[in-house]
Amino acid sequence: MKKFVFCECGSGKPKDDCCAPQIRVQMKHFSGLDERKEFIKKIEISSQFNLRYRGLFAFYIDDLIEYKQERPTSHSRNEFLTILGKYLTEYLEDDCPSSWINCEPTFWEELLFSFYPFRIKITPKEKEVEQFLVELKKFTRKLDKKYGSSFKPLVDKIIEESSEELIKCEHLLNRLFIDQYPRIHHKDWNPQLEIKKHHQKLDKCHETIESVFEVTNLNGPIIVVSTLDTNLSYFIKGLPYEMISVGDLFSGGIGKKKDEWIWTWILTQSVFPPRAKKFFSQVMITI
Repeated sequence: MKKFVFCECGSGKPKDDCCAPQIRVQMKHFSGLDERKEFIKKIEISSQFNLRYRGLFAFYIDDLIEYKQERPTSHSRNEFLTILGKYLTEYLEDDCPSSWINCEPTFWEELLFSFYPFRIKITPKEKEVEQFLVELKKFTRKLDKKYGSSFKPLVDKIIEESSEELIKCEHLLNRLFIDQYPRIHHKDWNPQLEIKKHHQKLDKCHETIESVFEVTNLNGPIIVVSTLDTNLSYFIKGLPYEMISVGDLFSGGIGKKKDEWIWTWILTQSVFPPRAKKFFSQVMITI
């Protein structure tokens, strides 16, 4: 079961990117000094895009490193490799294909629709999706040239069909976080203090629910959603309804006080395009 585990601190980040211990232990036996030096070099380069150590033993390590070394100081490339590396080593884990050639179309679809939205960063310019898609196109072109595959036409088609949806997800995600943390882009923003205040709001709720919610109906500021795990419906407020469409997916939390029947959107984790829904039956999202 593929899984996302959100950090208990309430940051909205996956646990491995937040408060989880970052210690990883791997054992490897070397046949000689040259092999050891080569392996140490791979560790040094891959650590620049935070690749989990298990990736050093996988088929994709040389291709990720080669792509990094083509533009070693590029921020967008480093971000792309960080996300792709986490997809391969932490999300797919033992379900990861054994080679690039064995990557089916769903490999790229799940990367873009189910996994990537969790990794979109909150930035003032809101250009993260655009930069990621550019790097993905370049990377698949490199794979095609090296292995004689035909990933780029497939990925280009998926991107053409979904880029607007992903860009919308980025805008919505930024809006939700700014609504929740208005000073998030200010230099004096104190995340620990703001998260503490947010938890105090949660504590005042009589009931809370955390899940992936699908928008099923719009009625002005009141939005009807259903949870993907229970299929129960809820009337909620506190979302930017003018930016939302039926079918949009949100992961996060809602709450209400005693004797209230309308729920309030309280905790934002991520926003997904509608086509991510088909992958969630195989994904466990927990806090």
